[in-house]
Parts: sequence; structure tokens; C-alpha cells
Amino acid sequence: MSTLLKKSIKNNLSAVKPFIHYMGGKSRLLKAINKKLPTQFNNYFEPFVGGGALFFDLEQKQSFISDMNLELILTYKVIRDNVEALIIDLQKHQYNSDYYYAIRDFEREFEAFEKLSDIQRASRYLYLNKSGYNGLHRINKKGFNNVAYNKKDREVNYDANNLRLVSQYLENVEIQYNDFNSIRSKVKSGDFIYLDPPYYASNQNYTKDGFSLDKHIELVELCDYIDKMGGYFLLSNSYNETTLNLYDKYNIDFVDVRQNINPDASKRHNTKEILVSNYTNYAVANNTNFQNMEVA
Repeated sequence: MSTLLKKSIKNNLSAVKPFIHYMGGKSRLLKAINKKLPTQFNNYFEPFVGGGALFFDLEQKQSFISDMNLELILTYKVIRDNVEALIIDLQKHQYNSDYYYAIRDFEREFEAFEKLSDIQRASRYLYLNKSGYNGLHRINKKGFNNVAYNKKDREVNYDANNLRLVSQYLENVEIQYNDFNSIRSKVKSGDFIYLDPPYYASNQNYTKDGFSLDKHIELVELCDYIDKMGGYFLLSNSYNETTLNLYDKYNIDFVDVRQNINPDASKRHNTKEILVSNYTNYAVANNTNFQNMEVA
């Protein structure tokens, strides 16, 4: 990359945006979330980073991101460390169902799959995300991607300029493939942690082991630890009796959202979610209900 291009990219980091469509992503919920941010904080942690909508929106220099989706985390690292080689590799892909299913199911050939370079695996992940149905990431009980082809036989725009912006944005970010509990050893007083786990009672599997009620209880224990350490946390989850009971000691606000997953618009519906926090010093004057938000 030329010096001039690098300088141009650094001057435009405010334009950076998520590089994937991620089911459960928070791009359209940012308005509500931004009203719940603490007035000030030190380091930023996001242990369920997914597509990173809030992470990219914050422009926070001292950041730690992690996830239990290995291919996703590997892709973040490749974009940070070797973006130009990734952009070149993305140009090799084809856009038809036969090619899509061959690429999707290649992970079942363990020995051959393990021989792929990190760049090839990141390229494969981005291709599947852009060419699979509705940007879904879904794993079956055997740990394999089972998302169908989107039936659009046309070339995908990976937005190379944004990938370069993301690469610069990630330059000093710590990226880990790890469980959410791994942040315990790093969190200090004054740090801010955004927690966006797989929602309770959701049918969406992001890893082969899913995210059980026991995991949600562990997450409450992490929130208690953050609170005890003097950190700030904001957590999003589904609205139901279980989640309300789990977080009844903390501040709970409600968000009405419209789900856009179903291709049939007549079958899309509004649902309620919760935002949980352990602080009230919001950066923006807060209203407890944010109505008619939409999520992808």
C-alpha cells in the first residue's frame, strides 16, 4: 500500500464500518445503545464482538475484542495484519450454488481444511458471509456451517476500501479467540464492557456447543465481578421472565425492535429486548424506552 493511501485511510477512520453482516448485529440499535454509554471510561472490552457495530462506532483506542467464533476472529486478525493479500485472494471466488456449497462444506475435509492459510480461511469466511442467506452464521451440532446459498448469482462487493480502514482501525487492538470469562484478568476500575451474548431462548447457534442457561448464569457472575471491580457494563438480551430475573439487581431498560430476518415482510414483527447496566451516569440524557428501533 502506498504511503499516500495509508495517510488518506488514517484521516478517514471515522468512516469505518463493520465488514460483515452478522446475525444479531447492533448496527440499527446503535442509537439506543449510544444513549446508554457511560460519560467516560478507560479501556473498552467486547467479548462477544461479532460484527463489531458498537466497537467500530466508538473509535476507542484502547480496545480488547474477542469471540468464540474461531473463523471470525481469524478474519479480524488477517484484516489487521495482511489486508492487501486478503483483498487479492477474495478476487478468486465464483458466484453460483455449486461453488458456494463446495466452499461451505470444505471444512468437513479436516486434513485439507487445516492446510489452508489464514488468508485463505479469512477469504472463505468473508465469501460465505456475503454469499450465504441473509448473512447468517449458523453452526449445526457437529460444528459445521449449514447456511444455504442466497441464490444471487452475482459478484459480491467486499468493499476493499473499508477493509483497509478496518485494518488501520485494528492496528493496536488486542484480538483473541476466547471465552467471555477471559476478560476477568484484564478488567480494571473505570473500564467499559459491552456484552452482547447469544440471546436467551434464541434458536441461533454461533458455536457447536450453543449458549445454555448455565452460560447465561456465568455471564451474570461476570457482571457481578465487573461491578465489584468498579467497571461499567452494558448488556443486551431478549426480554423474558428469565432474563428479567437474572438481572433484577441492575438497571433494565426496554427497547422495541423490528426483526428483519424473514424474507416475507408480512411475517416480520416487533419484539422487545432489554439493555442492562450497572451505572446511571449516561453520556446522553436517558429515556427508559427506545421505541421502534430496527435490527438486521
